[in-house]
Amino acid sequence: MQTCRLNILIATVACAALLTACSSQPPPTPVVEHENVFVGADPVYAVLQRRGDGQWTFTQVSDVNHDPESGYLVRLNDLSPAFDIRPAECEPRPYRESDRCNPVNPFRERNLGVVGKIVDTGISAGTGGKISGVSRSYSTDFDHLAFNAAVDQALLLTGLDDNRIALLNGVGRIDAKSAQQNEQIETLKAQMMQQYEIDKTENIKIDARVSGLIQYYSDDLNPSDFVSVGTGAGTSAAIRNEVQTPKLFPCEAARCLGELAAAESALEQQHAQNLSTLQADLQRQTDAYVVDCSATTHGGYHFQLHCPEKLQRNPDGLILLPVDIEILSRDFDHLFPDFTTENVDLAAAVRDGRLIIGNRSGDFVDILSVSLYYNSLISTSSDLGARLNLAPYQNSSIPLTELTSREIDTESRHTNMTPDKASRSNFGFGIALKYSMRNRDAIETLYGAADFNVQCAIESRLIPGSCVHEQPRQDEDSDVVSALDQQDEKAAALSVERR
Repeated sequence: MQTCRLNILIATVACAALLTACSSQPPPTPVVEHENVFVGADPVYAVLQRRGDGQWTFTQVSDVNHDPESGYLVRLNDLSPAFDIRPAECEPRPYRESDRCNPVNPFRERNLGVVGKIVDTGISAGTGGKISGVSRSYSTDFDHLAFNAAVDQALLLTGLDDNRIALLNGVGRIDAKSAQQNEQIETLKAQMMQQYEIDKTENIKIDARVSGLIQYYSDDLNPSDFVSVGTGAGTSAAIRNEVQTPKLFPCEAARCLGELAAAESALEQQHAQNLSTLQADLQRQTDAYVVDCSATTHGGYHFQLHCPEKLQRNPDGLILLPVDIEILSRDFDHLFPDFTTENVDLAAAVRDGRLIIGNRSGDFVDILSVSLYYNSLISTSSDLGARLNLAPYQNSSIPLTELTSREIDTESRHTNMTPDKASRSNFGFGIALKYSMRNRDAIETLYGAADFNVQCAIESRLIPGSCVHEQPRQDEDSDVVSALDQQDEKAAALSVERR
């Protein structure tokens, strides 16, 4: 019964409190806020702090929005709070001074709520201070009027009421000027380097002199393909002369404007010095070209280069770069001899990397397969199409690379050749053609093979006709014919994939 009466009492008092509050509370005063106009290019923040005499002032101004240990962060661009102003539901416990739930926070309005007001009226005292289920929680809202008043006072005390716009515009001006100066520096570097490259392209001429193994030289080396002429200018100048914006923040609020003027002056002096230093650095680093003659091979040649490490620049005239090329040896790919074999029906010749087949008869000839021999390797092709269906006295030409296998490609590559080494080296080469005449039923064979000297084959390639081989042996004995017949029977195994 007592509990019931207590609940009725609480409800009655609560209603009375609500009626009293509604009848006695004056109409709410509209919140007056500062104009929410953002001034400047980037955010600038000031710490709002209360002095010992109770007045509000700005202490430190910065471009970072770190939460200060004491005070409240204000964004100077639009004088808005840079801290949490959301409503909060709070429980009674210790809070730091600037916390939203701290009862003494100067920018929060505490709202006890109905139950909290009932408890605070002293009813709890009649029950020994203990009412089961009654919470003392409360809520807080941001006090715009108190905050705006404190900001206005801080602006006056620090002189920022008149100088805030000038400070914010000055910060933006420094940033813009730094970017402009960096652009000027990059433009200067680009102009000097562009002219440097133009001089290199237009003025440098390589004076190449070939020595050493000149009998293997085919006048096909272009030194500009393997001699590098580069710039001596590095990246150090770019790093060293990049504009560094003078450090303005953090600064004391009352002194920021004066420090801003000093920063602008320092920026101009630094830029002038940077331009002078950069120009001197670039002139020093572009007075010569760096020459790289480290290449040792190109186009099958093995050589040693001799040239200066640096080449003095001459913007007004031609610059000769002497390059001595000492040929040491040369690689030869697909080295085949000048070769001819024939019978009464056909003639086959190897010239300039091609197989030439001629029909010497007055009848039609169908070439059934072509076999190439290189040392102990053999490659057979039987899918050459209409090119090997020869009319009377007709010729046909096929690149040897269409008839070789990967193994023969490797075998026919002779590396690091010198006349002495080549003259002591030999290789075997031969061809075999299986064909049919349309006026005959039998399968015929043209075969020829011989051993050849590597040096003679090289001379024939470099200067056609300069070295005449022995006539290859005409070997059509039963062993050769039998070997070709067996080869046809195993065409799938012996036929090599064409490249």
